[in-house]
Amino acid sequence: MIIAKHGRTQVGSLILGGMLLLGLAATAAANPMHDGPEGGKSGAPAMAHDRDFARSLDLTAQQRETLQADRLARGKRLIQLQADKKILRLELEALVEQDAPDMGKIESLAGKIGDVQTKLIV
Repeated sequence: MIIAKHGRTQVGSLILGGMLLLGLAATAAANPMHDGPEGGKSGAPAMAHDRDFARSLDLTAQQRETLQADRLARGKRLIQLQADKKILRLELEALVEQDAPDMGKIESLAGKIGDVQTKLIV
């Protein structure tokens, strides 16, 4: 019985590994230059660039406020999507580790992970 259980766990681990590998490959293919989710470079240098660029445009106070609000909203959305993806991956791992993994549920979760990943890229 231990061998059979171990075999199912190995198969589940292989399935999970394959799905995660496909997700990473899709991310790399869609985003070869490691751009951020909004199409530009990500991280603190990008934010500094955005601020410098906005200053160079001689925007009104209202336009600057609008840009700041947009930047905040994009940042919140990014954080939420990243958290959603992590939660879905945890759920997927739990399904795969079951004695009798339900392939339908696994495929459904993998699809949801792909949907979230697409939102992160686009």
